[in-house]
Amino acid sequence: MDSGYHPKIWCTLIAVALQKPNREYSKPRSYRLIQLLEVLGKTLERVQACRFSYYAVKYKLFPSTQYGGITGRLAQDAIMTVTHDIEAAWNHDQAVTMLTFNITGFFDTIPHSYLLNTLWKSCIPLPMVKWVHSFLIGCKAAICLDGKQKQDKLKDIQTGVPQGSCASLILAVYFMSPLGEAIRQGFNMAIEHNPKLSQAFNPDQNSLAPLTLYVDDGSIAVSARDQSTTARMVEIAFRQAHSWLTSRGLMLNQVKNELIHFTHSTRGRHVGDGPTVTIPTNTLGELKTVKPAKPIHYLGVWLNSQLNSNEHIQRMTSKAMTAMHALRILGNSIRGMHQSHARKIYIGAIQPIATYSLLVFWKSKNGKNLKALSTTHNKCLHMITGAFKTTNITVMEIEASIPPINTWLDHRLEMEALHMSSLPSDHPIMCHVYPDQRIHTLPQTPPPLPPYNLSKRYRTNPRTKFTTCIT
Repeated sequence: MDSGYHPKIWCTLIAVALQKPNREYSKPRSYRLIQLLEVLGKTLERVQACRFSYYAVKYKLFPSTQYGGITGRLAQDAIMTVTHDIEAAWNHDQAVTMLTFNITGFFDTIPHSYLLNTLWKSCIPLPMVKWVHSFLIGCKAAICLDGKQKQDKLKDIQTGVPQGSCASLILAVYFMSPLGEAIRQGFNMAIEHNPKLSQAFNPDQNSLAPLTLYVDDGSIAVSARDQSTTARMVEIAFRQAHSWLTSRGLMLNQVKNELIHFTHSTRGRHVGDGPTVTIPTNTLGELKTVKPAKPIHYLGVWLNSQLNSNEHIQRMTSKAMTAMHALRILGNSIRGMHQSHARKIYIGAIQPIATYSLLVFWKSKNGKNLKALSTTHNKCLHMITGAFKTTNITVMEIEASIPPINTWLDHRLEMEALHMSSLPSDHPIMCHVYPDQRIHTLPQTPPPLPPYNLSKRYRTNPRTKFTTCIT
């Protein structure tokens, strides 16, 4: 490891082509290549990945708005911080516009030269940078499709990191770490060099939220008094992101660009669907118009313009019911899988699907959310116990040793709050809490807006009136 060398005998891999769901399989983009490497080589890759993660945490090399591949930063944390920023903007009587994007073939198209240059600029020790060069340069792969492969068809790999390696995820995070700062600098320069934009954008009333990035899924959010201003700001920020990515040979998935306007009210200046945005495409000089959508799918969560979780709960419970029907095939009350095993599968696989992103939507014990979750919970109890439809729900919960759904949700919420209290001070969640709730007063990356307008005077405690999913 200290010599910066990766044995070349471990650099020959098999790229297994897996079908992506609901695609046209006559196109190469409908397959995901997963590289199978030598087991001994993966041991060395795992050690080096831990070293890269150690340096990133010790020296704070990643911005606090970057998630995925970083210890302790999950997709749920990204959803919580995005939701917090939206609710905080609402407390300032502002609208929020968010544009999402996805990078096509991200792992397979990362340029080696830019990756090595980013590691060098991050002051990573030279032996580790040399190891990355030895690990990536000179690799050969053979594609396996439908269980058929040809060993004599080995091809040299010119770009990308092996999607299947223990080190691929942390290397991809290092590569994408400068994107947020590039967007911020390019956004400020674009406004300074345009007199009309400088007059329209007031830093005290408009704010560009830091780029939220989960590996290759990103979102750009902007808040302002009206939606037309936020739409123009989003266009500028996206052009900076598009320029940074295309200069490094990466392409954006034009189909997955989704635009949404978050408004606390549908009256007054927020009436209507909102303005569209015009963004560049992968074809040079060609533009594309993106229309606002009511619900968007971002990091596994369905978000609508009023942050109403009914759409998300409906889709998640439907997905959980599909898994429950698949579980029913494995056994019944007479033969097949034992009821205790069905209970474990429900608690470990089906219940987490229905309650995904619990911290965002679970705020009360009544309403449509609880009714939809209770319906799914009751049907699963019938499947586990094999009881009649008229059997009392409480009796089945006692028989299956499964608590009521609202009790379980409250328990999970308390456990998540306990987990948040033990997070480090530079964690994205801790950067969004009140100053008196964290050890260090100044966070590493402060949120774009405080939870409420600090310049106003309130008759009552504003913390009880203006709340977010974090505060």
